[in-house]
Amino acid sequence: MAMVGCVASRSDIVRDSLYVHHHQSPRTDSTLGLTHNPIIGGILGGLFSGLGLGIVYRGGGNTGGIDPIALIIRNRFGLQIGSILFAINMMILVAGAIVINIEAAATTLISTYLSAAVTNKVISGFNQRKAMFHHFL
Repeated sequence: MAMVGCVASRSDIVRDSLYVHHHQSPRTDSTLGLTHNPIIGGILGGLFSGLGLGIVYRGGGNTGGIDPIALIIRNRFGLQIGSILFAINMMILVAGAIVINIEAAATTLISTYLSAAVTNKVISGFNQRKAMFHHFL
């Protein structure tokens, strides 16, 4: 059942990425207006995403999709959840870079990396000894 959810979640990501890629409007009036620079958007998205995901995971929850698989891997091998999700998302990102374009993939890489790093920091509670230990895992 979890594998079906994983496939469905990933197919949704691909579908949404293709939709955004092919239906981009030159008008940006409907955005929040925080930035028009995709790199800054990727950085902000990664930071806020990582903060939210870290809070969810620290509280014992998950967001569905590949989270249950990542939690099983974490419990079995002791790796950090953000790092596991980053590795899984990188496999999907490589395929997306081929289908869409390298610029969008690079922005997504920045966002995904920052999200994973912030997620791991929130879960470890910014404890230096614990964070240093997990850094080597």
